Amino acid sequence: MSSIYYSLTPAERRHLQQLTDLQNRLAEVTHAPIAATESDIRARIAATAHDNEAFARTYTPHYTTSPSAHFHAEIDDILERRVRHIYVVHGPREHAKSSRVRIGLIRKILNAQVRYPLVVSEELKISRAHLEYIFTELTANNAIGADYNIEVEVYSRTEGILRINVAPRLPNATPVQIQVEAAAYKTKIKGKLFHQFRPDIAIIDDFEDTNSNRNERIGAEKVAWVLQELYPAVTDTAPIAWLGNTGTDTSALYQVMGSLFDTEDDLKAFLRVGGRIGTFDRLDDLNANETDRNSIAGKSGAAAISAHVFRASTFKNGRMEYLWPERYSPTWYENMQSTMGPSLYESEMNGNPIREGSFFRAEWFPRYDTIPDGARWYTWFDPAFGRSESSCFKSIVVVAYSGGLYYIIDAFVRQTDPTSALIEAWYNFFRQYDQLRNGGYENDFGQDDRLARDFEDAQERHGWPLPVASGSNRRGSKEARIESLEPLASQHRILFPARMNSDVQRLYNQLLAFPHGFVDAPDALESAIARLRTGVGKPASYASLGKRLIQRLRR
Repeated sequence: MSSIYYSLTPAERRHLQQLTDLQNRLAEVTHAPIAATESDIRARIAATAHDNEAFARTYTPHYTTSPSAHFHAEIDDILERRVRHIYVVHGPREHAKSSRVRIGLIRKILNAQVRYPLVVSEELKISRAHLEYIFTELTANNAIGADYNIEVEVYSRTEGILRINVAPRLPNATPVQIQVEAAAYKTKIKGKLFHQFRPDIAIIDDFEDTNSNRNERIGAEKVAWVLQELYPAVTDTAPIAWLGNTGTDTSALYQVMGSLFDTEDDLKAFLRVGGRIGTFDRLDDLNANETDRNSIAGKSGAAAISAHVFRASTFKNGRMEYLWPERYSPTWYENMQSTMGPSLYESEMNGNPIREGSFFRAEWFPRYDTIPDGARWYTWFDPAFGRSESSCFKSIVVVAYSGGLYYIIDAFVRQTDPTSALIEAWYNFFRQYDQLRNGGYENDFGQDDRLARDFEDAQERHGWPLPVASGSNRRGSKEARIESLEPLASQHRILFPARMNSDVQRLYNQLLAFPHGFVDAPDALESAIARLRTGVGKPASYASLGKRLIQRLRR
């Protein structure tokens, strides 16, 4: 491979490889439709002009090697909007968000639905690479060439300009002149014109690299450039699709999403579940009239913004849901999480940045494969009440102690599950682990009384009581208790299993995110470790139900 290749940035190498792959696929996969009569051409154009899914299957099958995901339809819908609006889109890597938008833009170009599109990136050389993808499709795709007549007037990679005349291959079809232009951050956009046309759609992609998205000042400046330079430059009917990866809480994408929320806690709560939020939710009409536009953007000229967060994996309704199961298996997502690490996976794949290092660092927590014989085991249950997505997490942790090391065995960390489900999980832990002989649960704020009936019902079902005792956590604030784990963690004395299930990973993520976000699972971990330090490990019985149990045994 030439030395020129190695002098390229990672983004440039990626685009070069993708362009080469595209050219190869066009040569091997895409073929002109067999039927090319006038009626066939009319039928295909009519079926695909406003349908991205149909267009992709018909003209760009090399992009559709697997069924589309549900979220692709929402990305398609963004391009159909006819209102000046910034659609901020987080999507995980390798989920075709860029390809999907590119297909939609090509479709709109071929059908003259846009006259002056902009493709914007962090650097001009990257946006010019995106422009080259479009040029290659328009000139080398046989299926497109069979139904559309495309004449290239100007293609300057140096200047980042592609000007074409396009018309369907139908009698008396009038060619339409369209100019696609590459632009970059910090370049002048205001006042751009192509003949009498202002930019009528803008695609922002590859707008942040690994270094710049960790610089809060640069992120803020990029947001300001989009709002003050790009947004005023486009027409009143121009959607701006800003594609990216939230990645860090200093990135431009994170900061612009933050403008939609009153507090950062509100933003984090949204990112933990994903979805969409913003003025987009109040705009159901694809063709908003002028009054709608003024009410959305505001007469002061403030930008209309919505956030769309597509998480790679989200725990919902008692199970893990994946973003593109039609293409990737659960094992693929699990391997990605294992390779990237839970915090990086949550940040980059799920769009929920987890900042490490405030108290705990990922490298402080070694992994283990086996637990020494003779270790003392203990489990702690924190029964947070409430079942909404804003409630605290109900948490159970199982920890073993040996030789000064604390081994995290298992966990059950759920936000919306009922208390009965946690008690059932606790029974399963005692069945699963022979070494687990006793445990405890928090009884502050009257929780002991609230749990009494739940434990009694569970005992009736299972025929035996859990060997656990109630206890108090009034040992300082929750934050102070968790902070007390820092010396152990920094000495690498808290170990996680080599393969973590989703609940243990949730504990791990909350620990690394501390003091931000939810901290219920780390609090339960500290409670278990604090009691192991005191020498617990002998079987116990219910503190509050003991008398009733003795009475039943006597009967």
